[in-house]
This record gives sequence, structure tokens and C-alpha cells, in this order.
Amino acid sequence: MSAVRPLRRGINLLGSKSLSQPVSIAANGSTLLPRQLTAPLHRGLRTPTAARPLLRVSSVSSSNGGVRFASSAAPSGPLRQTQLYDLHLARGAKMVPFAGFDMPLQYSDLSHVESHKWTREKASLFDVSHMVQHELSGPGAIELLMKITPSSLDKLGHNQSTLSCLLEEGTGGIIDDTVITRRTDETFYFVTNAGRRDEDLAFLEAEISAYKQAHGADSLKWSILEDRALVALQGPLAAEVLQSYVHGSGPETDLSTLYFGNCRELYLTLPDGSRTPHPLLISRTGYTGEDGFEISIPTAGSPSLPVQVTELLLTNAEQVRLAGLAARDSLRLEAGMCLYGHDISTAQTPPGASLGWVVGKDRRDPATATFNGASAIL
Repeated sequence: MSAVRPLRRGINLLGSKSLSQPVSIAANGSTLLPRQLTAPLHRGLRTPTAARPLLRVSSVSSSNGGVRFASSAAPSGPLRQTQLYDLHLARGAKMVPFAGFDMPLQYSDLSHVESHKWTREKASLFDVSHMVQHELSGPGAIELLMKITPSSLDKLGHNQSTLSCLLEEGTGGIIDDTVITRRTDETFYFVTNAGRRDEDLAFLEAEISAYKQAHGADSLKWSILEDRALVALQGPLAAEVLQSYVHGSGPETDLSTLYFGNCRELYLTLPDGSRTPHPLLISRTGYTGEDGFEISIPTAGSPSLPVQVTELLLTNAEQVRLAGLAARDSLRLEAGMCLYGHDISTAQTPPGASLGWVVGKDRRDPATATFNGASAIL
């Protein structure tokens, strides 16, 4: 599949200033790009963001005496670290507090603007392991998910994904945006935003507990996949780069048949010729406006695997560089993509946020719709 060029919205990318000065980044991560092919994902994720300023960043003192840049007040507790924290430091990352994590803002080899342009022209690798990966399975999984979201998840095939929204009971307000993947008939993988972790987990716990009480403890199994890292390889060279490391042969290893909004478990070939000890869940998706992949990396029994995979993908520095939160935010803004807490919140329903298309066409009859907030949305 050929790469699709990004939308150009005439955003001023802060001139030629480096992020050595206090600049602007977003307050949240997310996980989908609305373009390519014929899946319903490509239609309406955009909202009129170009006229909105980015969130301002102020400097705060860190506990180790350095200077940090933050999109909000410093967290009250210790910051969490992703599996790639040491790698970020070794590669010259400027680290900042973000959604409770110590995350890379940018790296010493490229300025913010240079990193942004690199992603548009070549490929960049982003650590998005701070985001929350979930698995929900059981005979009640589809029913529960179709109660808390307005999407036609029953229409998804295996390993197909859709953007959706977790909806507040009664109001239909957007608790969070999420990408939901149907892995099997009764198993779903989905990713939610780091900045909404506490709210999302409380919401899901309440909904799942109520469902189990009504349908039995065995009706649902919910796991937060804390043992998995998540990286995003984004840019016009992403497919070429990743394809060169896919292990094995056969039609399933050909990334040209892995279409947008679909995922596949694949092994990569490590430098010594061996394959990764676990298959990686590779989804053709992203949040930059470029072609790309999000790669979920298991660590059970192989704690160094995220670092091994990251270093593998960074082998050719003329093709792939690391990128941080600053570039990720300006890329998603240039492509016109929503940011929770800025463009969407519980104050908006999906139609009110120009996301009415996430409501399945077969779920728009007020007489039969049963998802949260249906009466307010329809």
C-alpha cells in the first residue's frame, strides 16, 4: 500500500526555534490516524483544530536539579518510567513529566521542527508505552463494549479496528477516545489515553462490575497489559523499514497486505539472525497523518525485548530517528486530529465533536439504540 501524503493545513510550526526554549506541546496521547483505504476509520476524526493554539508549556524544577518542561502542574507522586526510559536518556532525550510518566519531549540530534519534518519525509519512532493497553474477553465482551461505545463492533472482522469513544451514562459525553480491535469473536484489544488513565479505569471497573453482577463472574475477563511496551513507527518510509525486519516468509509477512485499521502478529529478525522470542502485535495505524504502525511488544520472560526492537528499528539513522512528544503534537495538529481535553471532553457527545461517524449506521434508531447516552445523542 502506498503511503498517503499528509494533510497540509498551513500551521506555523514555531518558525525555526528549537525546544531549548519553552514551547508548546499537547497534554495527551492518542492512537489513530483517519485516512487511507475504505475502512470507516478514514472519515471524520478531524475537527477544526487549526485555529486553536497548542497548550502552553512552562518550565519547572525537577527533583534532580535539571529543568523540565510540563504541560500541566508537576505531578504529586513519583513519575513512572516506560520500558525505554534508559534508552531515551542514552540517546540524549529531554525528559518531561507527562500524564504521570517521565517522557521524551525531543532528542539532541534534531530540533522540534527538524523532527517534525523528518517524520513527514522519512520515518520516526515514538515511545507511546505510557498509553493504556487493555484486553477484554469472554462471552459478554461484545455486549459490554457495545453498551459503553456507539460503534458497530459486531461488524468488525478478526484483527480489524475502529476508532470509538467511551461514553458517559445518561449524557453521552466522551469519557475518552479509543481504538478497539477485534482479535477473535470474544476477544478485544483496545488502547486508551494516558492522561485519562484514572477516569477510564474507574469507568471501566464500574461498567464491568455491573455487567458481571448481572451475567456472572465468567462473562468477562479484563486485563490491563502492563507488561507490554508500545512504539509507533510513522512516516513514508515506515513500511519499507519494518518490512526489512519481518521474520519468515509467506503471505502473512507481506506488509503490503496489512491494510490500515488492521493488525497482525509477526516476528522480527534480530541482528544475530534469530527471531524475537514473542510475536509482536503490529497494527497499521498512528496519529501523525502519515502511514505507519503501532507495535505492541510483550515483555513476559523477555524484559529487554522493547529495547531490542527499538534499537533494531533505529539501525539505519538515515531512515529512522527517535521523536518525542513535541513532534507528535505538532504532527497531529497539522493533520487536524483530535486531542482529548482540548478538542473533546465529557462536555461533548460524538456528534458535538464532529465525530458522529463513530456511531454505527445500524445503531442510530432511537427506538432500538441501547448504548450509553443514546437518548441524548440520537
